[in-house]
Amino acid sequence: MSFSQPFGQGARRVLFVLCCVALPAGAAIDASTTTSSTQTVTGNATHAEALQLAKLHDIDRLSLRRLNEAREAAISLLVRQNLQVLDADDRLPPARLNVLAKRIEADIRPVVTRALAQVNQQDMAAALIDTYSRSLSRADADALLGYYRSPTGRQYLAFSQQLDAALGSGMLALGAQSFSFARTDSELLTRRRALIDMSSLARQMRAAQVNGGQRPPAAAGLVGDLLANQCGKSLDAITARYARQLKGFAAFQQSAAARAEDRVLWQWSTAMTTRFSPIVTQANRELDDKRPLWHKLAHDMAASGAQAD
Repeated sequence: MSFSQPFGQGARRVLFVLCCVALPAGAAIDASTTTSSTQTVTGNATHAEALQLAKLHDIDRLSLRRLNEAREAAISLLVRQNLQVLDADDRLPPARLNVLAKRIEADIRPVVTRALAQVNQQDMAAALIDTYSRSLSRADADALLGYYRSPTGRQYLAFSQQLDAALGSGMLALGAQSFSFARTDSELLTRRRALIDMSSLARQMRAAQVNGGQRPPAAAGLVGDLLANQCGKSLDAITARYARQLKGFAAFQQSAAARAEDRVLWQWSTAMTTRFSPIVTQANRELDDKRPLWHKLAHDMAASGAQAD
């Protein structure tokens, strides 16, 4: 992994920064393709409705993806935190800093992976169903189920899963290389960024901003451009595959029911982060015996670099 240009700080925000881009101004809403909530249904979503929504989103896949995101975020965060201690005065040049980062990551990854393996994915699924039941209205649940069961809704679910999978692969690739890219045609870049904006993580980040007043991370624009280039071919293929449906998909995402669901998924994701935090903290303590070795390596690197100068 390359850490010569860190994204910024904040364990709870490190996942979202990778997909957060600004909502396009004046995004069109096609009411004919959007299912709206009715006023005749009251109360919260029933357990049966919550379970159906979770299944439509493939809860097992969703839980596994969230767990994988947590693992990669925790590893990245712990590497950055330790690098800041080991090279507090910025003596190491980027090439040696990357060597040190790879050594640290090699020690951290198995410890974090083993720690998070204790997380029960069935408990994660149950927590999502409970969040739907507590936080989604019956009207919004009915609207979402009506849309997702329609031919257009089934296409939307496939589109969303493909988009999230493409960006997930792109984020892993970005973590394994230096941050550089060739400039892309501005119109093409804009189209790709607009598609990234439709991803589930980008929508959840906007839900976090609405609910908690959080500002987008400073690196969001840069990371959006990096992903637009890294995932360019996949994004272009998805755009071509769903060209006729994209306007309707965007309209659905701006419906009241879809935004309510984004808040549900954000609440669940935040709750999972809270659940993972003590596990990662304990994993970090287990690395105490490695830190003297890291300090020695950093000291030797700095000393050899000074002698070379």
